[in-house]
Amino acid sequence: MVVFFYEVQYFENWEPANITVYASVDPHHDDRIQHFIEKESAIGGFKEYSQYDAIGLAGLVQKGEITAGELCEEAIERIEQLNPKLNAVVTSMYDIGRKAASHPVMEGPFAGVPFLLKNLMYAFAGVPMSSGSKAYKHFVPDYDSEMVKRYKQAGLVILGKTNTPEFGLMGVTEPELFGPCRNPWNTDHTPGGSLPAIAAFSA
Repeated sequence: MVVFFYEVQYFENWEPANITVYASVDPHHDDRIQHFIEKESAIGGFKEYSQYDAIGLAGLVQKGEITAGELCEEAIERIEQLNPKLNAVVTSMYDIGRKAASHPVMEGPFAGVPFLLKNLMYAFAGVPMSSGSKAYKHFVPDYDSEMVKRYKQAGLVILGKTNTPEFGLMGVTEPELFGPCRNPWNTDHTPGGSLPAIAAFSA
């Protein structure tokens, strides 16, 4: 597992009700998945990285067993190794992530946990948000969306933006702007949409 996606549910007054962490399937039920995890675990210096979910990684940071900066570099290394095959990350934000991870005091329930933003609706000030469309290729918002504000408050370290169907309209992710996102189990197949990159990296 490289990065994580969360769904934050709100009350009407915009106070967070809960955060759902999407998990991959049990690797012990599929030999192919177990093989992929073992291969992916060999990437980087933190060999046990793929065995932790977001809560587990946050706990390691809170207990001082690893730093946010170390997690950040581990995630970046894994993205760089896997993304050429998957085409899951279309905009890197490594410098932004490193700056956030270097903060001496990180707060929030997921402080220090690496994270990727969907390149659709989730505006991050100063970072392109094309929504997978050539028409918005050069659109750069000057504001953070409410969800991005909440992600930052939760302490997540944002490292990039992911491939998406154009405007999120299709069940497969093959935008002309960035090309298709690939399924890690069979790169001739699609991981679906509209969160294919999260599915591909979490598999």
